[in-house]
Amino acid sequence: SRHIEFPAREKEDERLVEAAQLTKDLPKTERLYYSDQYAAKFTATVLASTPKIVILDRTLFYPEGGGQVGDIGVLRWRGLEARVTDTQIVDGVIVHFIEGDQPPVGEVVWGEIDYERRLSIMRHHTATHILIGAARRVLGKHAWQMGAKKEAESARLDISHHAPLSRDEILKIERLANEVVSKRLPVKISWLPR
Repeated sequence: SRHIEFPAREKEDERLVEAAQLTKDLPKTERLYYSDQYAAKFTATVLASTPKIVILDRTLFYPEGGGQVGDIGVLRWRGLEARVTDTQIVDGVIVHFIEGDQPPVGEVVWGEIDYERRLSIMRHHTATHILIGAARRVLGKHAWQMGAKKEAESARLDISHHAPLSRDEILKIERLANEVVSKRLPVKISWLPR
């Protein structure tokens, strides 16, 4: 399977090399999602643009990171439209990968993220926190998150443990996680210094 993945990874690298050339002399993007994670629409100015990539001075599009996929959505201006198919971050500059029309540099665009998809990813993000908590209660404090992938349709959590999980352990973790969810506890979100 390693050989099957290789061409995709090569294409990914090419994309990011092109993005890095574009971001070189640009200021860090103002990240609007930090001030309002429930906002879906915003306006911004185009700082750099190619037929495949757009960089804005500010954005609500959340870039891929921490096992969480980047936002998708749309940019509109003067009756034209570009679909944002992926969002990445390169040295503090947020890169929007686009299909469709190309907005010119200096243009003011109206951006809108696919909000239902974002909500689904946020739920999966919360779910992975609940799941690792439940796993550590059942398996012991040594169990730790080794990796995660949070997408709109599904989420995956990889945990460290010295043995394969028994059916009983899996059911206990599931029961505990579902108990936490059913309590409908308030989620407090805050941005902490590194």
